[in-house]
Order: sequence, then C-alpha cells, then structure tokens
Amino acid sequence: MPGIEALVHAVASSAPLRIVRFEHEGDDFQVGGEGSNVNTLGVWRAVEGRRVAFACYDDERGRSEVRSLIGLSITAARAQSHRAPVDPAFVLSDGRVLEIFSTDTFEPWTLHFPGGEILIPDPGAEDLF
Repeated sequence: MPGIEALVHAVASSAPLRIVRFEHEGDDFQVGGEGSNVNTLGVWRAVEGRRVAFACYDDERGRSEVRSLIGLSITAARAQSHRAPVDPAFVLSDGRVLEIFSTDTFEPWTLHFPGGEILIPDPGAEDLF
C-alpha cells in the first residue's frame, strides 16, 4: 500500500496526464485519460487561487464547471494537507487544484497509470505516510 510520496512520484513520472472524461455523482467521481484513471468515493473540490471554484455537491453550475476540466492535464500531485498527508491534490494545467478528502479508510481513492501501475492507499495505517 503506497503513501502519498509514491503517488507524487508516480504522477511526476507519468505527467502530464490528459483529462478526457470527468464523471461524477456527488462524492463518487472518475477522472480519466489515455490509460490513466482516478476514482474516489471521498468528497472533492476544485480550488482556483484562494477560492473554491466548485465542489462535489454543487448544483447544475458545478456540473457545467466540471466540463471545463476536459482537455486539461494533471501536471503534478502533492499532499492535500500537511497535517494528515493521506489525500492527494492534483495540480491541473490551468493552475486549478483538484483536492480529495478521504471519507472512508478502505480504498478512499485509486489511481491507475498508463504503464499499468495502480496505487491504492490505506489512510488508516499510521506508519504508511
């Protein structure tokens, strides 16, 4: 089970990861590209500068904002929080950041990379991160 450092390294090695689809229903989302995929059942939000641009429970306006991510790329990843570095934040090619918040300790998010590598965290394991 990898820690956030493994995720940061794997994204850096594979970037840019182009977004060709973004599907969501509340806190269940999938971001996919050519051979890559990010899935989560945790809450998420898109941050632009110092403001939340849109988030998982937004109304129709939020759904239209989600469509603006198609065609962008994930250029880097980092820990979403330094206090508990268990969740990823994905830096997008337009400067926005897609943040994920674990709401479950069993496979809160998974990443599939073009080379076949799959990352699945265990945020409940203290020594993992």
